[in-house]
Amino acid sequence: MVRAARPILVTGSHRSGTTWVGSMIACAPGIVYFSEPFNPERRDVPVRQWWHRVTPETAAAFRAYLRPYCELSFPWWDRRTEHPASLLGRLHRHVLYARRRAQGARPLVKDPIALLSAEWLAEQYQAQPIVLIRHPAAFTSSVKRLGWLTPAADLLRQPAVMSDWLRPLAGDLERIAARPDDIIDHAIVGWNALHHVIRDFQERHPEWLFCRHEDVSRHPLREFARLFEWLGLDFTDDVVQAIERHSGADNPCEADGQVHQLQRNSAANIWNWQARLTADEIARVRAGTRALAEHFYGDADWWSARTSAA
Repeated sequence: MVRAARPILVTGSHRSGTTWVGSMIACAPGIVYFSEPFNPERRDVPVRQWWHRVTPETAAAFRAYLRPYCELSFPWWDRRTEHPASLLGRLHRHVLYARRRAQGARPLVKDPIALLSAEWLAEQYQAQPIVLIRHPAAFTSSVKRLGWLTPAADLLRQPAVMSDWLRPLAGDLERIAARPDDIIDHAIVGWNALHHVIRDFQERHPEWLFCRHEDVSRHPLREFARLFEWLGLDFTDDVVQAIERHSGADNPCEADGQVHQLQRNSAANIWNWQARLTADEIARVRAGTRALAEHFYGDADWWSARTSAA
């Protein structure tokens, strides 16, 4: 059987632009895009747990489950819910993706929920990880807008995750698990937990690509060109037009209640948190994330020309 070309993994913290970045990469010829196979809300995912880290005990189940997404292999007998229900439909998809493998198509998995399994995916499939980083105040404003709490219990239930990464945050995770009413505290602890893992990956995997959401938003064409070069993809005119269409100044600055609003004024979006958060909330976020955030952001990243003029 012809093996699929090397997969691309777009991950990072949630609300860090993984959907935008993944969708723009998917505009390149020969890319097959898959969204969030690790999402525990999928019926067939082997472990229903947010930010599950694949372990030796769950590896075999995940290898079988990820064959379509990381190997472009759709067995005709596979009846999982997102596949065609009829035998004829399953045979058609089986042949279609066998042909795409033979043509050298590359799977792209966009999945922030797979962050803690990024090393396993890189080792198992030789995936190329792109890891996105988001400013703590911007992250907080986004989860505040959506009302998304940090599922701390799912992290606390993973012994290897706690011992290898998050033992220093155990008390914070236990606190927010008992306090669903403080969205800012949830955002602070969630940002610290995920970016603590990202910081460890930066130190141990210089071969991976790490991108700040703000850099891609401020200079999308330049940063996507760099990203495409790293992946070995053609930065075609169609790709350029798609990026310009999804990041131009004529696009809205706000998401208008949507979870994923891909067509945004990307440069203006960098500073939306200043309007969404109160001064007290910004001070809490900066104080609560300072020790870790200083590895990613400097003082200038906490103010804009707009605020300095005011």
